[in-house]
Amino acid sequence: MVLAVVAAACTASSAPGLDAGGPASSGPASSGPVGPGVGAAAGPGRADGAAEVVRGRVSDVVDGDTLVLEGGLRVRLAIVDTPEIHGTLEPCGPEAAALTASLVGDRVVAVLRPPGAPPLDVYGRTVGEVVRVDDGTSLNEALVAAGLATADERYTAEDPDLAARLARIPAATPACARPGPSSASEPVAAGAHAGRVDGGWTCHPAYLECLPQGSDLDCDEVGHRVALTGTADPYRLDGASPASQDGVGCESYGPWSPTATYPYYR
Repeated sequence: MVLAVVAAACTASSAPGLDAGGPASSGPASSGPVGPGVGAAAGPGRADGAAEVVRGRVSDVVDGDTLVLEGGLRVRLAIVDTPEIHGTLEPCGPEAAALTASLVGDRVVAVLRPPGAPPLDVYGRTVGEVVRVDDGTSLNEALVAAGLATADERYTAEDPDLAARLARIPAATPACARPGPSSASEPVAAGAHAGRVDGGWTCHPAYLECLPQGSDLDCDEVGHRVALTGTADPYRLDGASPASQDGVGCESYGPWSPTATYPYYR
């Protein structure tokens, strides 16, 4: 099941954070704020006793291992760690985020957690295995199988059964992890960027227009239409779900103009 879904997702995409990864804490039993679209679930959970602690529709993907449910609940995938896309852009970070978005973006997911496991990490995010409600696909497993996430042994206590399952998965080697020009995380060729290429910043490789690489940007901070250079969209400028993505971001704005001054210039 997992490998079939990963293969389909990677065919559609060449493939994160603001929240740094970290070990779970033994914080309060609450799984975080519950709002519209997020509620305590009554699902059966897993055969090993892990229970469904919350379910909701995914409204945003922060990076490969962190997502947000409708109502604002932030969820970090237990055990797994994906490359960063915020602050420092790491190889395969955009691809991991794109795979997560393609598998669970705008879909209803359940968060599973074994008895006694810490409910929150040190950043206050709900921790668990994230599975699609419609078919049971595990996002944690899919990322590891695609070679876009590693199972971090330091976090085994978050879900020992999940850690054992992840250790048995043969991981692929994605194109972004291979040396050479085929890597989607490599910058586009010199001179291939459009927009303000002399602004004193490094052009983000995911966008044709020379957006600064580093801090996250939204369309209000960009101020003009942008074109994606591939399928990765770490700033999430091209819609929140795969169904709304067409390779062009911030489409309510006009094209970049050499005579205009945009917010990210400052």
